[in-house]
Amino acid sequence: MRWLIPAAVIVTGLGILTLYVPQGKGSELLIPPFAPIVLVIAGTIGMVVGVIGAWRQRAEQVGAIAGGHRLANAAALAGLVVALAALLALSLVFVVPPVLVSLQGPDPCGGRFDTACFAAHPDYWQHDPATDSWAPPSARLSYTLLPVAWPAGLGLALAAALISWLALARGARRRWIALTAMTVGLLVLVFMLVPWFGLLLFGGGD
Repeated sequence: MRWLIPAAVIVTGLGILTLYVPQGKGSELLIPPFAPIVLVIAGTIGMVVGVIGAWRQRAEQVGAIAGGHRLANAAALAGLVVALAALLALSLVFVVPPVLVSLQGPDPCGGRFDTACFAAHPDYWQHDPATDSWAPPSARLSYTLLPVAWPAGLGLALAAALISWLALARGARRRWIALTAMTVGLLVLVFMLVPWFGLLLFGGGD
């Protein structure tokens, strides 16, 4: 069980990385289409089991690697900082866009697809000549934030879990800090992956 967290982080990270491999005949031979979701689910389950086990052993100083507690305590604090950064990335994906869109006011076109109305309200609707499409503020924010915040949040969440595990393994005295950081990282990971799971399983996404 001691190495479950780092193993789960590696498996989950590999699953996420395979999402960014260009799809083609050659890549499908090396990476089956179902590989990302299998790796991510297996890794996430492993992290859940590992975090639960770490909380159950929170009162013990098990498996401490030789080294000073000062470095371990610093690692625990670093893990918490990284976990909070992951939480910030999560808010940039799910919290900040709706707030900013609400500040834009209601859709002047009332939700109707009306290109004449779109053109009359360029402050709300923007036209992309390349694709001949119109984008409201919510879509523009998604195009800006998602490509950065989503992978950053996932990477930070995995890093928080790994750093916190290292702090625990080295015998951090303030174990609750490392456990909190590990839990926050796991929750961020789960909340960011749930929409992706839904898209793949029920929305027909690739």
